[in-house]
Amino acid sequence: MKVLKTGAMAFRILKQLHGDDGRAQIAIEFISLLSVGLLISLLFVSAIGAEIKDRFSEREYSMLQDLGYSIQNELNLAYRVEQGYSRVIELPPDLDGVQYSVQNSQRTLTLSTEKHQFSLSIPPVFGSFSKGANTLTNLNGTVFLAG
Repeated sequence: MKVLKTGAMAFRILKQLHGDDGRAQIAIEFISLLSVGLLISLLFVSAIGAEIKDRFSEREYSMLQDLGYSIQNELNLAYRVEQGYSRVIELPPDLDGVQYSVQNSQRTLTLSTEKHQFSLSIPPVFGSFSKGANTLTNLNGTVFLAG
């Protein structure tokens, strides 16, 4: 009878140990799967964020190019037309919320943002651009710029 009682006690002890180990193992597996899921989600969100950042950067550069080509076309027109030509062009205060700057030397136009720079060749121009109204004037075949 003592053997039977000792065996039953051993069985209960083993059952408790395996039962606790089973619950602990399930908890560890759950935490492991949850961690893998969170890691995959984090990588996915990070990849999407990088793609969105790239798209905004491309859009910013495209707006800079568009403005640059527009200014270049206006300067070419002012250079090629007859003497006395005068036209007012407007430079926006920003490019959809992105701050930019415009510099020109006698033959180069450079537009810059914090992330990008875009340069174009232009006809000889005297004067500097400013945001807002700029007047282009052709006097004796020379383009003057008053901003």
